[in-house]
Amino acid sequence: MLRLANTNIHLPAEGGSFHTEMNNTGVERIVFKVLSSDPNYTVNSTYGFLEANANFDLEITRKYGAPKNDVIVVEYGIVPRGSTASSASDAFRDCPRTERQVIRLAAL
Repeated sequence: MLRLANTNIHLPAEGGSFHTEMNNTGVERIVFKVLSSDPNYTVNSTYGFLEANANFDLEITRKYGAPKNDVIVVEYGIVPRGSTASSASDAFRDCPRTERQVIRLAAL
């Protein structure tokens, strides 16, 4: 249901940004949450919605730091029909089941 354009990303240890596309290939609206294993990484959206057949440009930014490997985890689930959640974070909490995908990061 969620397709990531890149699951292995190389970034300079001096810092920089990388864009990768997330695509909802399913027929239902999903909600996602993005987590990082290292505070040197930030993303342009920690929570969000992705409509059926829609794309989202995920920007991953790394601050200066020692070269090492890390991961970004994208957890996602189908927004329950009739959900009255006012935000993506509330909708994510209401998901009865979530799945995850991992983006491997290498700072060189």
